[in-house]
Amino acid sequence: KAFMEALKLKDAILVGHSYGCQTSYAYFRAYGVSNVKAFVCIDSPPKYTVDKEGDWAMLKHPSEMRPYLEGVTFDRINSTREFLKSVVTRPLTDKELSWFIDEMQLTPTYIAALLDYHAMLSNFTPEAKAIDGKIPVLNVVADPGYFDGWTKLATNWLKQNTPHSKVTTLGLHFSPWEFPEKFNTAVDGFLAGTK
Repeated sequence: KAFMEALKLKDAILVGHSYGCQTSYAYFRAYGVSNVKAFVCIDSPPKYTVDKEGDWAMLKHPSEMRPYLEGVTFDRINSTREFLKSVVTRPLTDKELSWFIDEMQLTPTYIAALLDYHAMLSNFTPEAKAIDGKIPVLNVVADPGYFDGWTKLATNWLKQNTPHSKVTTLGLHFSPWEFPEKFNTAVDGFLAGTK
């Protein structure tokens, strides 16, 4: 909010990728849709842990993240390397892998771990439902996603819980980087339909 106010941004379009969606939902929790024209959420459910059947979430219990969190905390580079291999549809070149690792290391380890814990334990389902129909929302969902049936689970959950939101499926978690033309076409088409 302070950033938007400092730049005197009006009717901003929030675009969140992964945990960036959580940041956007936190804004909605604090300020509603004030000064937001539209929202694009790239490959992130509003919560990461399943409470009931049909939830769009990754984990049956937060403890399932323990190996990943230990990797981030105690073996950051190897953990990051393995994560990167799982979020694109093709093998990364050594140059690409090095660039991504270097970029991700810019976030201090203790902050990265806190972001992981925050995402795993937060539930922004009320915010996702509250903004539905108030502002245009586009969810870009990975296809096939994190596990078999991810895409279907996501689209069904969004249809039932946020019926006004638009959904497009594309690539894996890094689809904006891997398929920029398709991603930009989807976002441009969505924004063209906003007021």
